Amino acid sequence: MNSMSLMLLLQQMVNKSPRELDDEIIELINGLKLFDFEILSRTKIEFLKFDFDAVKFKRAIEACREAVREQDMIIEYIKLGASAPMMRALFGHNATEVGALREKLGLSEKGGRPAVPTVAEQLAIANTWSASYKMDEREHYLYVAKKTGLSLRMIWNEINSYDAPEIITKQRRKNTARGVVQLRNG
Repeated sequence: MNSMSLMLLLQQMVNKSPRELDDEIIELINGLKLFDFEILSRTKIEFLKFDFDAVKFKRAIEACREAVREQDMIIEYIKLGASAPMMRALFGHNATEVGALREKLGLSEKGGRPAVPTVAEQLAIANTWSASYKMDEREHYLYVAKKTGLSLRMIWNEINSYDAPEIITKQRRKNTARGVVQLRNG
């Protein structure tokens, strides 16, 4: 193990598991200099024992992949013109977070009232939506946007002008709750 890895590992131990270390050990670790870590990394005395839980590691990797997929979807939504109310309902993001994401991506929201779809656009939205009704709601909106070439904001407003099926309402509550939990834990 190199000195940098050892330094990071010991600092993680102090930060994440201070109850497992007595005060003297914490003080020793905190007092180490970079050169001390270099010497320690080459010592023959074994003072670390690793425990690797493959099942927990696989769960952590899957959670990481799911978070990346969700983040990718959020970015795609922003790029396809999703409105703040849509992002709130589907992902639990408030208007400030949506604005920050837009700014980070170098996109600006067009002000004013959203464009009203033409009759042809309304038909395209309705037909594409009904032909693909078995999808997860968030995937469903992306599918319709990609198939019709219309903005998610327009699609959202059009779909929400209909009587929303009960399943959509339940999915929105679930997604909004997930976003609130992420905000509290993040």
